[in-house]
Amino acid sequence: MTARSKDDSLFSATAANEWPLVGRAEELDLLREMQSARPQVSAVIAGQAGVGKSRVARAATEEAALEGWATLSIRGSEGYSQVPLGPLRTVLRLTSSTELSGLEHSVERELMAMRTRKCLIVMADDCQSLDESAAVTVTTPGGTSAKTKADRYSD
Repeated sequence: MTARSKDDSLFSATAANEWPLVGRAEELDLLREMQSARPQVSAVIAGQAGVGKSRVARAATEEAALEGWATLSIRGSEGYSQVPLGPLRTVLRLTSSTELSGLEHSVERELMAMRTRKCLIVMADDCQSLDESAAVTVTTPGGTSAKTKADRYSD
């Protein structure tokens, strides 16, 4: 049996049909550092289409889950872009609410309940297609307000 590096754990944590993540050690190290930053910070992974932004975010989220973080992955879509908190409503399985404030409160309560001792990381993919309420919810856990790929949610 050979010793495994921290990056090797990502290979075993990813789906068997994905290629190994290579050449992204610097980005993954930065995301690891950001997990322990105080005050808490948001991470934005931006770049050209097809360069691996989602793959890096997914690998970091998978690694965090192995380390005891609660994780939640959502994806913006054109279909949900006009539905308040659409992607969050779907993954959190919230009942329908006619009032946005009631729905926002339900989402906040569910996200807080999901936290572990290490808190919660929300990986939001295709953020450009999130509705405004969902974008604000996943980007303001510690007062940060930028569209994110991975964001920690806590007090």
